[in-house]
Amino acid sequence: IHKQLMYDPATRDGQIEITTTPFYHPILPLIYNTDLAKAGQPYDNLPNPAFSFVDDAYAHVLKAKAYHEDIWGIPPYGMWCGEGSVAEEIVEILVDAGLLWTATDQAVLDRSNLVGGGSKAPYVPFKIDVDKQEGTAGSTADEMAIIFRDTALSNKVGFTFQMLKGEVAASEFMGDVMSHAPNFGGSDRLVVVI
Repeated sequence: IHKQLMYDPATRDGQIEITTTPFYHPILPLIYNTDLAKAGQPYDNLPNPAFSFVDDAYAHVLKAKAYHEDIWGIPPYGMWCGEGSVAEEIVEILVDAGLLWTATDQAVLDRSNLVGGGSKAPYVPFKIDVDKQEGTAGSTADEMAIIFRDTALSNKVGFTFQMLKGEVAASEFMGDVMSHAPNFGGSDRLVVVI
């Protein structure tokens, strides 16, 4: 059933995109370098010296991509890194693997310097690239999209809706999604539920 529903960008047929996570579901930035945790959790105890195994981070991404292709017959277009863990330093790994997008939680966007907030912000994909400079720095070959999951709606699916009857949960879910729809003629929005 999933294969029949899979979206094909060439024909624009299908309804779902099936994605993957790095193999064994690691916290990829911590494999890349444990010092990356300082940005979000500056008071946590971290290994000294820092643990850093960049080749292993690459291996997790590439193994997941190969496994996905083996099962579904196509490579993944994007990747949800374990627990939504992202860092600018891992963008190169994802781009090198041929991925077009990654995702994280809207709380990461809220704490970042990307935007000043606003209700539309988490529902619009952003571009990120490898060079860590604002803008394209002359090249778009090293960029990918980053999308942000709707935290409240995703948590409802994971924790609240399981207590409701199917029809009630589906109705509430659709109402929540529709509450983010733009006004007539407004720009499209992407409501991400992970």
